[in-house]
Amino acid sequence: MLAFRVSSIAFGLALGAVAWLFLCGTVRWPDLHRRLPRERIIGGLIAAACLVWAAHQALPMLEGGLVRYRIVVKIAVPVVAVLSFLHLDYLLTRATGGLLLLVLNHLLHAAFVAEIPMRPLFSLICYLVSLAGFFMVGAPWRFRDALERAGESARWRRGACAAFGVCGAAFLLFAVIG
Repeated sequence: MLAFRVSSIAFGLALGAVAWLFLCGTVRWPDLHRRLPRERIIGGLIAAACLVWAAHQALPMLEGGLVRYRIVVKIAVPVVAVLSFLHLDYLLTRATGGLLLLVLNHLLHAAFVAEIPMRPLFSLICYLVSLAGFFMVGAPWRFRDALERAGESARWRRGACAAFGVCGAAFLLFAVIG
């Protein structure tokens, strides 16, 4: 129960920070849509953390005859992290999308273990947010375009802020009632 509450509160606050980024950050830093999605240092750190987390989740699945491939996964993590840093464009956006997917997987598991009320609604919200994660991994330029539109249009700015703010508030609410 505690793991769910802490995770849900942290994720709700993170979504609130993204809502602030769309509402205020795009106005305060007009070139944000050019710099943020392609940030390499922070993106590389997030990508490395995601790779370690994903490997940690994948290793127990390699059982029986596949146990010998665990070393391959352990060796592949730093290799892929370095190659991603050197060759992947929109690294921050892709890494953040991967982090979204990993965190939402953890939240769904923690919610079902904690047996929170209204689990179908919580699952629906998680899956809606995970769609954003899939787009960030597969089509990262859409995040850049969303930041650019938010910088140019108050309607986009308020809409994105409201979407992220409502999702963040929902995760905070579920942490309280769970």
